[in-house]
Amino acid sequence: MKSASSSWLPALAIILFLLAIWEGYVRIFDVQKWLLPSPTVIAATMVDDAALLSRHTWVTLTEVLIGFGVALASGVALASLIVFSRTLERAIYPFVIASQTIPIIVVAPLLLIWIGYGLAPKVIVVALIAFFPIVMNMVDG
Repeated sequence: MKSASSSWLPALAIILFLLAIWEGYVRIFDVQKWLLPSPTVIAATMVDDAALLSRHTWVTLTEVLIGFGVALASGVALASLIVFSRTLERAIYPFVIASQTIPIIVVAPLLLIWIGYGLAPKVIVVALIAFFPIVMNMVDG
């Protein structure tokens, strides 16, 4: 039986190798920090701005959790209706499938224009991304 470390060591070695190449490229070719910062500059900035980073991480986590909650509640409700009513399945299911033909990257700017910058458009985008898999997995079992 393999040890626990042997399963993740190759991946770690590849990541460290790629980071070393990146760092070397930036230093050898004297690439400007604003164009391509080195991994050490990124790590130092993350340490220096830890409070700012944690504050923004908390905001993003809040948006994701609210959006997922909306998707979960609406997805479970709609999937329950689809499963328990053949008529509703025939009426609603095609629209659920068709909703996936519109890329989120098209919807997101429209939401910003219609709703503005704030919590709502971000929550809606998260809900739209999570809604379809929830409905499909609940309906298909």
